[in-house]
Amino acid sequence: MLNCVSTMFVGRVILTISKVKLRTFQIPVFSFRCLASYPKKFTVSYNHSCGDSVFLGSTIGQVVSQAADQSGDQLAFVFRHQNVRRTFSQVDKESDQLAASFLELGLKPGERIALWSTNCYEWILTQVAAAKAGLILVQVNTAYQPDELEYCLNKTSCKALVAAEGFKTQDYFQELNHLLPEITVSKPGQLQSKRCPDLHTVVMLTKRNYPGVYKFEDILQVAGNEKLREIKKLVSKIQFDDPVCIQLTSGSTGQAKAATLSHFNLINNGLVFYTRISIPGVTSVDCIPLPLFHTFGSLAGSMATFVHRKMTVFPSAFFDPLATLEAIENERCSVVMGTPTMFVDMVNHPVIDQTDLSSLKTAVTGGAPCPVELWRQIEEKMKITNIINGYGTTENSPATLATRSGERTDKKYHTVGTPFDHVEVKIIDKNGHIVPVNTKGELCTRGHVTFLGYWGDEQKTAEVMSPDRWYRTGDIATMDEDGYVSIVGRIKEMIIRGGENIYPREVEEFLHTHPFVAEVQVVGVPDPRLGEEVGAWVKLKTGKTLTEKELREYCNGKISYFKIPRHITFVEDFPRTSSGKIMKYKIKEEIIKKLRIKH
Repeated sequence: MLNCVSTMFVGRVILTISKVKLRTFQIPVFSFRCLASYPKKFTVSYNHSCGDSVFLGSTIGQVVSQAADQSGDQLAFVFRHQNVRRTFSQVDKESDQLAASFLELGLKPGERIALWSTNCYEWILTQVAAAKAGLILVQVNTAYQPDELEYCLNKTSCKALVAAEGFKTQDYFQELNHLLPEITVSKPGQLQSKRCPDLHTVVMLTKRNYPGVYKFEDILQVAGNEKLREIKKLVSKIQFDDPVCIQLTSGSTGQAKAATLSHFNLINNGLVFYTRISIPGVTSVDCIPLPLFHTFGSLAGSMATFVHRKMTVFPSAFFDPLATLEAIENERCSVVMGTPTMFVDMVNHPVIDQTDLSSLKTAVTGGAPCPVELWRQIEEKMKITNIINGYGTTENSPATLATRSGERTDKKYHTVGTPFDHVEVKIIDKNGHIVPVNTKGELCTRGHVTFLGYWGDEQKTAEVMSPDRWYRTGDIATMDEDGYVSIVGRIKEMIIRGGENIYPREVEEFLHTHPFVAEVQVVGVPDPRLGEEVGAWVKLKTGKTLTEKELREYCNGKISYFKIPRHITFVEDFPRTSSGKIMKYKIKEEIIKKLRIKH
């Protein structure tokens, strides 16, 4: 065993956000790169990946400007649905102008600006411009309804909102008019709302004339040279550990929490994430159908693009499997990323066999567990052998663990890999003690990925983050002798049936082995005698039929009797967030509702 060679000092930092002290914590700061190796076999569930990545002490604005200086003429972004193609120099210049315009509109460094939009070039431009102007970007879920938007704007005291025209069937201005009826009689930039008192400016990505709002294309021209010079000075003054964005959690168990991330979080997560998934010698052209408002999308589609100077292709405003396959073929993409649900729709699309996917080298999935059977279908139908299984959370900005290029079959199918460079991972029991390898416990992480805290909520922050910066994920996991982590399930989702602990992920993995099953979700359903029973929603492959009895017979003798679903419902689709995550609590509600009607 070689030694880990490193030096560090520990600084005591008091983090203050919006005049509210979140917490005091210790930050380890490495004075030079760590050189390390591990024992041949792990005995306890702790792994620290020192890696070869050297952290960048830069802000987003600085990284974008460096990319423009060194790779200015290189194509950075392609938004196919907009017919927009931009180089690094163009992004840098246009974001400077927009950042200056934000100052001209009266926004001040440290204030919050919300962005409510589907994928488009203006999303990237707003993200970079806000960072250059010292603003904190609040990334709003595209599917939010007026009440959810109100909570988001007020929780973070947003001064301005940049909004698209809509999302699918939603009309954003109509929803804004419902939430902010004063907007129709206000001058642009002078909104005074009862329900959102901090909000004074609304900018819309539109060519229409809406009352009370600015057009995005118009504000690009409002700032003069004086404000541009001010932006140049601001970019040099902003610190890399300053907060730069707020990402709302899914809120599946209550009101969404506002996870606050720094320049350092995003820049260096983009660095280590892409270092892990890249293939030496392969020019990266990424296809990103993920929503930009989500941590996975903004990391892979934006931050990693600037840090690694790769080209990123966005196929559509929101996920469309046909548009994604066409983008891969026409732009000759080498990497495609998505949630498991996105890959289900791609591999089952009728045109996949007629689509030229020969340029693809890598598939990366995250955001939810990926069943083994789905990985095999991806390999078979998309002709990809290099598959990367990743894990992360919003609070970890988000990438935390992943498998590697050319991973062993047993590891790439059944684990989420090992920690990213400079990330610590441990698995603990109920008493907070690290468990032996191959023992279930709660997954905890620590490192540059760890968020600053929940905006304006010191209590919620303290519930998940200890004073020494260990973040409790709430996920149940195991670590094997090689340091690879497997996600078993969520603590809150574990089913306890008559004293037996059942992990939904395990049952889902088994049901996916049935040749007719496309997707399945397993939840716990209240039972008067056993406490809980296993419920399953099953989506079948196109043209296939199956009965509850047949599916149960398939389970007999293959999994324990108490894991076989008692309640089975065949469905066309699942309730999802706009980022593609399946809302299990809604599935549970529907099963309970169905049982009440039945009885």
